[in-house]
Amino acid sequence: MRYPFLPRICRKSSYSGVLSGTEKVIQGASIGILWMASVGHWYVVWQLPVNNIHQDVTVKGEIFDVDCDFDKQQLTVAVDALDNDTYFFTRYIRVYEHTPIACRQAGQDVTFTARLKPAAGLANPGAFDYHRLLVSKNIVATGYIRAWQQWHAPSESARQQIKRFIVSHSGSDPKWLLALLLGDRSGLSDADWDTLQNTGTAHLFSVSGMHVGIIATALVLLAKIAIVVWSRAGGTLAPYRNVRRPIAVAVCLVAAGYVTLTGAALPAVRAWVLLTICFTLTTSAASWSARHVALLMTTACFVLFPLQLLSAGFILSLAAVYGIWFLLWRYQLAATNWWRAGLMMQVGLSLLLIPVTAGWFSLFSLVSLPVNLVLIPVITLSLPLLFLSLGAALLMPAFAGDIIRCCATFLNVIASVLERVASLPGGVVQMTLPSGSLLMLMVAICLMAFPAVPYRKCCVCLCLLPLMLAWVPYRSDSWFLHVFDVGQGTALAITRGDRAILIDTGPAYNDYAYAMESAVLPALKQLNIRHIDGVIISHSDNDHAGGVNLLRQHPLTHTNTFWHTPVSGCRQGSQFQWQSLTFYYHWPMPGNLTNDNANSCVLTVKDDEHSVLLPGDIERSTEYQLLAQRSTLAANVLVAPHHGSRTSSTMAWVKVTQPETVIFTTGYLNRWHFPSHDVVERYRKVGARQLNTAFSGYIRVAFSPGASPQVQQYRQDLAPAWYHAALFTREK
Repeated sequence: MRYPFLPRICRKSSYSGVLSGTEKVIQGASIGILWMASVGHWYVVWQLPVNNIHQDVTVKGEIFDVDCDFDKQQLTVAVDALDNDTYFFTRYIRVYEHTPIACRQAGQDVTFTARLKPAAGLANPGAFDYHRLLVSKNIVATGYIRAWQQWHAPSESARQQIKRFIVSHSGSDPKWLLALLLGDRSGLSDADWDTLQNTGTAHLFSVSGMHVGIIATALVLLAKIAIVVWSRAGGTLAPYRNVRRPIAVAVCLVAAGYVTLTGAALPAVRAWVLLTICFTLTTSAASWSARHVALLMTTACFVLFPLQLLSAGFILSLAAVYGIWFLLWRYQLAATNWWRAGLMMQVGLSLLLIPVTAGWFSLFSLVSLPVNLVLIPVITLSLPLLFLSLGAALLMPAFAGDIIRCCATFLNVIASVLERVASLPGGVVQMTLPSGSLLMLMVAICLMAFPAVPYRKCCVCLCLLPLMLAWVPYRSDSWFLHVFDVGQGTALAITRGDRAILIDTGPAYNDYAYAMESAVLPALKQLNIRHIDGVIISHSDNDHAGGVNLLRQHPLTHTNTFWHTPVSGCRQGSQFQWQSLTFYYHWPMPGNLTNDNANSCVLTVKDDEHSVLLPGDIERSTEYQLLAQRSTLAANVLVAPHHGSRTSSTMAWVKVTQPETVIFTTGYLNRWHFPSHDVVERYRKVGARQLNTAFSGYIRVAFSPGASPQVQQYRQDLAPAWYHAALFTREK
């Protein structure tokens, strides 16, 4: 029977009953796409009800993870109920509590009142994507705790008992011992994390697949040694091949206990699942090739942990595993001396992972290769011995103090050496490069390692071309307005070539200029800005001037950098030329000594064809004064006064400025509800295109001779992602 209406592939498979290789790939890819799309759809569709945003809601659930400090604690909570709504599927939220009365514990059942909003983060080129991190952890909302209602302390777990045992017998701070043995990193300071990051050794002190693999390997070796000893002692134990399955089961069970003991972190859980799959396949009656085992393990990761594809740790782990298989295949390391194989493996992995680490962490540690060459074997040998020492201390309380102190001292010596290495000048290279360039760099490295093929050198050069072009500044015949996403605040830049003038620096929190450090400066680095020739601070409010102190100390500013404020440099009628652009100040009046909203710097940046109006946080009284003075305020692009507050952007102002594009600099779902609905309607009436950094993220406007301004939005144009759909839904 023929089926002419079916595609050829379907007709072929219906005849033979056996799928071809191409058909299997198509079916597998289709199922995978359907599964990933379903997971993404579930995440995007479930969002907080609108009436719960920024309102007091009662949350019931269990604490999944805790990060507690003296002035705040961060809780990840698995939510069971929100007000009167009970959830069948687990949803996670991240909430903060300032000045906590007591640090909570993972596993506690809690009920509290909180104010929440959907998960979001700042979006800037070259900067860390916090929204992506939240999605990778399946966190759908964030907020802060208003009041505790009740909590139930869980019974003390084995992990907590062992931690208390180690602390009581250490005689000093055993933070490194706790981090390595129990996965408890709460004692590590920011300086400690900087040390690990700058030496490329953070993976050694964060319990992950590597540690699970070390424990499993040690257990298998111990089992083999026990079999040999028993056999030589004249025992009757069956040959090793007959006890592979019992050993595999025992190793998986002990590894599960180890994962539980270390806090069941997701990387460790994922490694245990893959270990179990590997042992199951290799000890089964069927014959599984290494290729099929690798494909099945990868598929299991995608199916069981789909959102982990957005996690840096998962990508690094996946790249490392496939890098190991590639090196084993390419250089036949299994048949090489162990010391030579280890050296080649470490060097090869370090080179292959350069693009991954540079892409996720925007840096590459030059000292990581020699440090890891020494430290990975040390940790690999030490970890089983440290656990044996811990077991001996638990069994022999009389010697527990000496044993624990020796272990802690050993790791403290390693940490002190790492601190010295991290302080070496030039040990870390900052790399803020486009992801496409880094991907092509990885392809080039793999091509160089492959056996000789025709045109290999030519292909390597072509793959390296995007990386070389990434350091080329934007063309100098165009100039750009950059509106950075800094939350509820403003930070702008005017650039031409590799030079820039900054207007405002974004907010700071507790004297930490997070917007400048984590958003603006990384973006400037990726834009290849090498000089900041001037800084204009519209007024002294924190949301505009929070990053001034940090910027003054940064190498991009220099002795010739000018600094203008409403009381120094900004005065009505003054102007200056920069890179063939005219900067003209409309406000404040000469002699002004007040640094507030009403006296913000108001300036126009223009060339022969285009103009940008930047009015700071002026309100209607200042707008009326500028209109009465008949200032030339018309502009192609306007950054809305006072973030779109209803106290600004009067109808008279809107009609006179007549912007083609108006940009609001606001935080996502901010508590002031900026921009005001009335203001949005006013700009709509004059036909202005309205953009908001809360939804667009970073916005770039390009001005070229003889062309209209070209606007690009980070979330929609430069780095679109499926999880942004929830933000766009809120925008509508």
